[in-house]
Amino acid sequence: MRVLFLGDIFGRSGREAISRDLLPLKKKEKIDFVVANGENAAHGFGITERIAKQLLDAGIDVLTIGDHAIHRKENPSDHPRCVVAGNYQEGKFGSGYKVFEKEGQKIAVISLLGRVFVETDKKKITNPFEMFDQIYAEIKDQVDMIFVDFHAEATGEKQAFGFHVDGRATVVVGTHTHVQTSDLKILPKGTGYLTDLGMCGNHMSVIGADIERALTHHLPGVQRTHLQPQDGDGQLSGAIFEIKNSVVKKTKLVSPKF
Repeated sequence: MRVLFLGDIFGRSGREAISRDLLPLKKKEKIDFVVANGENAAHGFGITERIAKQLLDAGIDVLTIGDHAIHRKENPSDHPRCVVAGNYQEGKFGSGYKVFEKEGQKIAVISLLGRVFVETDKKKITNPFEMFDQIYAEIKDQVDMIFVDFHAEATGEKQAFGFHVDGRATVVVGTHTHVQTSDLKILPKGTGYLTDLGMCGNHMSVIGADIERALTHHLPGVQRTHLQPQDGDGQLSGAIFEIKNSVVKKTKLVSPKF
């Protein structure tokens, strides 16, 4: 089985990249299953039911969602093919995992949030290391593969999490920072790992946002303006994992081409 994981879909440019490029990529790389993070698909902040349907119809099998989507009045948290972070607000929005079947294989997709630089007084995040242990104990005898989207800010927390679940999760990929890392590898006990998938959107931007507006957040004496997505040429970013008998055999980056 060849599985494609795509980074955060950011705004219209990200959605257009999915609609235009996903099916040709799936055909070229002989992809069997696609997991993508939809956290920023709706104008850079969250995702709506309509956009979730559009992305799933475009060839994505499962969408993972972090904290942003929950703050929209309309969100697809109850959609059977959307997995919301289970350690957010003490699991108020779901268990953090769902099980899917593909080619006779049962696949658990888990979505968890990191705590470092993310948790605040208003954002209560249960320890993701403990949360994974709890989920794993529930599902380990019921599924063939376990895929984890670890939506976190700090690279150190992501790497520590990868080693914590090594040998238990089939694949762990990081999302949220929107910049693809170059550490794609198979960990010592067999888990496929990448610190961050990057994003699907306009890479000639500030992590997906309009450049001029983003600069106002950093330059002195300039009135700060609200961020909005950088429209234009969107490109896909992610990673492919080739899995045989529930074990990762090969890995490959999907990187934007400038």
